[in-house]
Amino acid sequence: YFTAIMSDKENIRRNVILLSTYNGEKYLPAQLNSLIDNLVGKNDFLTIRDDGSTDSTLSIISEFQSAHHEKVEVIYDNLGNLGPRRSFEELLKQTKATYYFWCDQDDLWKSNKLSTIDHLFIEHEGIYGTNVPILLAHEMEVIDSENRIVFHSFYSKANLLQTKVKEGIFRGFIPGCSMAFNNAAKELYFKAPSFQLHDDHLQILTFIFGKIITWDKALVSYRVHDRNTLGLGEQRRMISSIKDLLKYFGRSSEYREIELDAYFKRVRLYKDYLDGTALYNKELYDSEDLKGMSMLARKKWFLKHFRPFSRGNFYGVTSLVLI
Repeated sequence: YFTAIMSDKENIRRNVILLSTYNGEKYLPAQLNSLIDNLVGKNDFLTIRDDGSTDSTLSIISEFQSAHHEKVEVIYDNLGNLGPRRSFEELLKQTKATYYFWCDQDDLWKSNKLSTIDHLFIEHEGIYGTNVPILLAHEMEVIDSENRIVFHSFYSKANLLQTKVKEGIFRGFIPGCSMAFNNAAKELYFKAPSFQLHDDHLQILTFIFGKIITWDKALVSYRVHDRNTLGLGEQRRMISSIKDLLKYFGRSSEYREIELDAYFKRVRLYKDYLDGTALYNKELYDSEDLKGMSMLARKKWFLKHFRPFSRGNFYGVTSLVLI
């Protein structure tokens, strides 16, 4: 059934929302209603894959798809529970569109999100071209389980400037639910193997090989509650940060070597699969490249890319990156 829909519509799709669900019965209906309010263009679609829910999520999806069958597609496969990264990748593999939107099951979208992002893509693809991978990231407000606004700015609360996420892969993280990307970015995504979350992988690749564009207006109400992975609460994030600080100062040499080793493995991986010149343009050097640099040059490079106390999400965990 899904394949038949794909063959009829894949050539006319423009904006496609990719929603992976898992035991989301509590907040999913409200999110689905906010998504359908965005699908006003005839070429706008929502594609859903459930990742093995055991609650009433599948029933909610089935009923919603029946009511909006012209706009909503559901992937039924036998892959079972894949986890967030692989589930979103399956959605991306089986969808062809001009622009793609990661989507979480428990947030709420502003009714103008799709139209706003569509216009932004038109503007920036007019500057850079459609063949350049482009990632658009927008601001979010933060709400609680009762839809009450907790913070008007996600980025401010996370101690991140919008410009920070464009300066380097250690300067800030972009939550997947605030991402949209073009087809060139999708093609780039699958050119190098991923071993971290789907949104981390996409952010790093577009930073190196494409363009990251930010928009300072909130287009999503990001819900913080006791079951979502990033909404861990300020106290727990602070505890995690303090632990990282103790690691950094307590055994800084060992800690530094572990983190640098992970970084160099990533650089070598991209060199194997992608254009190495783009890495050099971003000054993302391998350990061998550093040997020919002076001590002062190495120190400047180190502070630029591994400045302590910068928030980041390079390893899939929201914390302080301390090296």
